[in-house]
Order: sequence, then structure tokens, then C-alpha cells
Amino acid sequence: MEHRDRATGWKHAKLSGHKNEDLVKIRLDTDEEFATSLLKRIDKPYAHILHTTIGGLHETNVPSVNGRKTKSKTDLKIYLDTNEVINISIKKSLGGQVYFVKAGLFIDTFEKQFNTQIPDDVRRAINLFWAAADDAIDIIEKAMFQQYVSQAENGAKGFNGLALCDIEDGDYDSALSDIESGIHEAGAEDMQSLLFNEIVVYEKKLDFQTALQKAQEYLELYPEDKTVKKELAFLKTRV
Repeated sequence: MEHRDRATGWKHAKLSGHKNEDLVKIRLDTDEEFATSLLKRIDKPYAHILHTTIGGLHETNVPSVNGRKTKSKTDLKIYLDTNEVINISIKKSLGGQVYFVKAGLFIDTFEKQFNTQIPDDVRRAINLFWAAADDAIDIIEKAMFQQYVSQAENGAKGFNGLALCDIEDGDYDSALSDIESGIHEAGAEDMQSLLFNEIVVYEKKLDFQTALQKAQEYLELYPEDKTVKKELAFLKTRV
């Protein structure tokens, strides 16, 4: 595969992507059924297309609603017999479309452009779609660990991951439940991490007596662990 740096790769994607504009223009100019279908989709079923022009390769800087300059973003212009001009931006492909606009900028621009207020639940959905919500990564991680839980070979790893998520959320009882489930499935590799996190949870719950007991049991299995040795010394000052 040919190696391209970011600038070269973007130029290649942009130029190759504009082939779609040519194809759409040809279909609109020569295929009446295709043109009729598009007009229905844009709620112009009674209009007729006079002609079309391609703008993507020749896009210019224009003022934006945010007070800045931006590209016109018009890949294709459709001129109708109703004296209307429809600007169309053609997405290159599901796999190839790149999102450069941040969620906040998209929301701000949309609201100014259409003089409207996006509801909170829709804002939430947009931020999740862009993975821009504060908890988006947590949701993605939990989904991944839930998938691990359903796999026999990764069950313990999944429960341990869910426990870490619960600890982050402050849901210590759920964390202990996940750890207990993980211990039942764990091999040697995952067991140490689960038992370590069990100590952490009890300490977070301020149950220092149980945390001390768990630390002592842990060190019987893993006597070289310096981190838990220090933790044991700390816990002894708390009970």
C-alpha cells in the first residue's frame, strides 16, 4: 500500500471523493427516475431540474453564521424551474467520511443557522455520536467489558473492567459484585488484579478492617507486591 502523509492523504481522498459528484450529476442529467427520486427526498416533488453544476473542486471561502470564514461546502448545485437553487453536500462514503467539526461547533452553528434551540436530549445524542460527551468513553468501555463478560475466555477480564468502571462511578457495591463474579471465573493472570481491586473497594468504602484482612490474604498469595505491602502498613494505622 502506498504511504501518504496526512496532507497527501487528505488531498487524495478529496480528489477521489469528487468522482461521486460527477456520477451524481450525470445521473441527475440523464436519469429521469433518479432525478424524480431526489426531488421527492428534498420535498420538491412538483419541481423539475433545469440544470446542475459541480462546486466541490472549486469551493471558495464564504462568511459563516459564526462570524468566521468557511468553505462553501457545496458539492452540487441543482437549479429548479421554481427559481430555487438547492445546494447539496455529497458524503463520500460511510467508511470514508471524516468528521472535522466538533460537536459543540456543530450545535452552535445549527442553532444560529436555523434560529432554533436544540433540545437537551438531542444535544446528548449528538455528543454521544461524536464521542464528545463527558461520559462517552465510560459508556464505550462498559459496553466493551460487557462483551468480554459474555465470552468464556474473557469473562474475568470483563468483570474486572466493569468493577473499575463502578469504582470510578463510586458504585462500590456493584464493584464488589463484579469482582466476586470475576473471581469465580479467573485464572492466575486475572486473579491478582481482581483481588487487588477488592482491597481498593473496601478501602474506598472506608471498611478498613475488611480491607486489612483482604490485604493480608493477598500478600499470602503475592508476597513480593510492594504496593500492597505499603497499603497494608497504611491500613494498620486505620484499625
